[in-house]
Amino acid sequence: IWWMIARSARTPWNYSSSDVVKLNASVGWFPERTEDDYAEALARGPAVGAWRSEQLVGFARAITDGAIHAYVDDVMVHPEHRREGLAVQLVDALCDAIASVRTVTLFCGEDLVPLYERASFTRTQQVILHRQHPRQ
Repeated sequence: IWWMIARSARTPWNYSSSDVVKLNASVGWFPERTEDDYAEALARGPAVGAWRSEQLVGFARAITDGAIHAYVDDVMVHPEHRREGLAVQLVDALCDAIASVRTVTLFCGEDLVPLYERASFTRTQQVILHRQHPRQ
């Protein structure tokens, strides 16, 4: 059984950024991200987490202005719990938490498009550009 908690500035949760770092390591993403990085990110925007027992097995967060636009980021599901529908549940719960925002955007690989279409996202023709800043 999953249990999920949405977090916002008004409803904090009681787990640490170390849980997110551990989940991040299990999916093999961004090894340079630290507990401090996630603590700062979690303090600034809405997020959802899903647990099995005491282990964080799913996570998603949003970056938003709270009115016009939000960007879904860091949708992570532990490899042992993939293909169970958890990613769509996480994204749906996150979108519920930011329901007042008019446009919600996410970026994904081609192989993940069907997953996000199940969460009511549609493909656009926009081009994605990134600009990286070195760590200070």
